[in-house]
Amino acid sequence: MTKISITRVPARKRSLYSSLQWQKAISQLGRAMASKLSLDAVFREFAAGIKGYIPYHRLLISRVDPQNKIQRIFILSPSSKDTLETPGDLYEKGKSVTEWVVRERKPFIREDASLQHDFETDERLSRMGLHSYISVPLIYWDRVVGSFHIADKQSKAYGERELAFLMSVAEWLAIAMENARFFQETHRLLEEQGVLHQVTSQINILDLDSLLQRLTNELLNIFRVNCAFVRLREPDGSFRMRAVSETKLSAYPGASRQDLDGGGRSSWIVENRRPLVIRDIRRQDPSIPQETGLIRMGFRSYLGAPILLKEEAIGTLVVLNKTVRDFTERDTFFLQQLAAEATVAIHHALLFDELKRLNQDLERITQHKSQFLARLAHELKTPLNVIIGILDAMHLGATGPLNEKQQSALNKIQDQSRALQKMVIDPLNLSRIEAGTIPLEVSTFPIAKV
Repeated sequence: MTKISITRVPARKRSLYSSLQWQKAISQLGRAMASKLSLDAVFREFAAGIKGYIPYHRLLISRVDPQNKIQRIFILSPSSKDTLETPGDLYEKGKSVTEWVVRERKPFIREDASLQHDFETDERLSRMGLHSYISVPLIYWDRVVGSFHIADKQSKAYGERELAFLMSVAEWLAIAMENARFFQETHRLLEEQGVLHQVTSQINILDLDSLLQRLTNELLNIFRVNCAFVRLREPDGSFRMRAVSETKLSAYPGASRQDLDGGGRSSWIVENRRPLVIRDIRRQDPSIPQETGLIRMGFRSYLGAPILLKEEAIGTLVVLNKTVRDFTERDTFFLQQLAAEATVAIHHALLFDELKRLNQDLERITQHKSQFLARLAHELKTPLNVIIGILDAMHLGATGPLNEKQQSALNKIQDQSRALQKMVIDPLNLSRIEAGTIPLEVSTFPIAKV
């Protein structure tokens, strides 16, 4: 009869029970992450879920963007300086463990970073008082979409069990990240289509300032940036800011809205008739105009597109962000598309503005004409009345008897004077009609003559 060890069997049961527990935890955590629709919610669920099984002091999650650049997108750290708010959220190729893990597509374990400095990661973590860490790639359908690493203040060796747990959770995290990314992209696409529809439907809005203000408000929301503005060409050929939507300028000491209107970068866009993307204004290409206004306001990233009308740039559409941001090709394309859709509406509004200006000029000219005619009529009416009065007196014999020839000549002069008087009164009455001040004259007349 085979003997059963009373010590080994419970140990196996404990191991089996523990493994089942971990599998259950992985499944529950995976489903919880997959149910989240935002990346931040996914990462926070992941951070809380693994800490109960593998304690850590620092968590960093990175992703591979469409340009195959590795970018840090989430961090939990004991150091207040270890944040994503500073420049350098893109890794320098070949200098970090994250880049190695993504390239090699396999995990990396370091028992004590203070003893080996093969990577820049070792030195950085050692300065933070962290020693052991493990980095794991995030693979989705045979494509590396990112990585995560956890670090601890204690020097320790991560065993196969911990590695298997993290690799399994990494599969769920990659799926959840892609689901959230797909949802956000779909939501962004719907927002973009909605904005384009609004701009298209506002073609008949003739108030240019209202149109441009709506446009910048939509840019602020769709790009999730800190500022958006539009500059348009004036009749004299200069470019002036016509609308701006922004976060409060009080966040930037000593800054004012005038700092936005430097125009150097916008002038570059107008001259080259193509978009301008600047990841970090402080480190931009020297060939691009560099005003200090935007830097003074705290802005870091810049994206601008020309507003083209018949191949001629009539303005610029610009969005700004106060943290370093990588605007994608899709961002650039959408801004160009929005500028193209807005061009028709802006052109209509500009034509309407020009029509209003011409109407105002015409009204002013008409007013001057009326004033001139009124003054002219008044100056002519007084002497004509005197002449007609004298002629009437002569007809009555005030100057003595008139012979037939004198009477005929006097009648001709009187007829021409009355005709001239009527010509003077008619424009005077017309001016009064236009001014709305002509009085009503009540008199009797034979209806048959009407």
